[in-house]
Amino acid sequence: MTLQRTTSKLTDCPQREIVRTCPVCASESRSNLYVSGDWLYRVPGEFKVVQCDECGLVYLEDRPSKQSLGLYYPNDEYYAYKRPAFYSLFSRANYVASLWYLVKKSILAYRYNYKHLGGSRAVSLLMRLPVVALLSNRATFQLSVLLHPYVEGGSLLEVGCGSGRYLDLMRALGWKRVVGVDFSAKAVEQAKDTLGLEVYCGELSDVGLEPESFDAVSLSHTLEHVHDPIAFLRDICRVMRPGARLAIIVPNVESLSSRVYREYWLALESPRHLVNFNRRGLSLAIERAGLSIETLTTTPRGSYQVPLFSHSRRASDDYSVYTDAEHRFPIHRRARAFMLSLVERLQCAAGLPAGEELVAVAIKPY
Repeated sequence: MTLQRTTSKLTDCPQREIVRTCPVCASESRSNLYVSGDWLYRVPGEFKVVQCDECGLVYLEDRPSKQSLGLYYPNDEYYAYKRPAFYSLFSRANYVASLWYLVKKSILAYRYNYKHLGGSRAVSLLMRLPVVALLSNRATFQLSVLLHPYVEGGSLLEVGCGSGRYLDLMRALGWKRVVGVDFSAKAVEQAKDTLGLEVYCGELSDVGLEPESFDAVSLSHTLEHVHDPIAFLRDICRVMRPGARLAIIVPNVESLSSRVYREYWLALESPRHLVNFNRRGLSLAIERAGLSIETLTTTPRGSYQVPLFSHSRRASDDYSVYTDAEHRFPIHRRARAFMLSLVERLQCAAGLPAGEELVAVAIKPY
């Protein structure tokens, strides 16, 4: 990938760099999609969004440089940097809670190897019945692939850890060593001071983690923020032990909502999302980093909220509306979002790549 630095025409905009080749496949062939600004925090500037003609990756052709990207992540507002609290597992003392905890422990123990939590194999098998299977998602903290199978004495890394809420949960579940990396000094300080976590500030390549030192790595909505996804994933591979598991969740640029709302799509999030993946682009990035893909699919998680707020942008609602997660939209807006969500879920059930999130699991070969 070749870059050229430039100075923005707007004097109050951060320094830019021009991307000449696709960040994943290095093709120079691309098509113009649209121009997008910062909808979320309204930092000045507009960014040209293009799509690679070879692999389908959507990326910013001109983007903030590494040195200036932090200006688009306000410490006091960005969702991942909110002050965390310790995670309390199985703490309520009443009959209903004890039954629910039995269900959770059983699923964790007999599907994900967290046998030190206790539980019952019979209950775990019972929870596979269609009538109650939907409870499994709640029982596993709605983590999807981020709930790694337990490794006794194992170590787990999260890059883009924010204030450390996920790491605290995995520590509570029994992982011996949990480590985080984030470029926000405030988030790292909160993770250290509030939760007592081992967290490092900066780029993964610069924080000095030992090669082959982790059994599991989590990237939850992180890879789309990276300037060079291939080099980043190679750094991830370097610190993974042979056989270690990498879990990735990113927005899916082929989702139904993305195709409907285009430049208004909530998950486009220029300029924080430097790249937006489709299945082909993500699989190429993983393979070129030296990892083997175990699963790669899409999920409709967020299929109601994303069209609801994407439509709000397209309808030219006030900033205070489309940035308010608790806003009560009129019934016809909610009905429209519900119908789109239903269609997206049906498409996912039919095996189409229509879900809002791409979900991948990769393994480092022995």
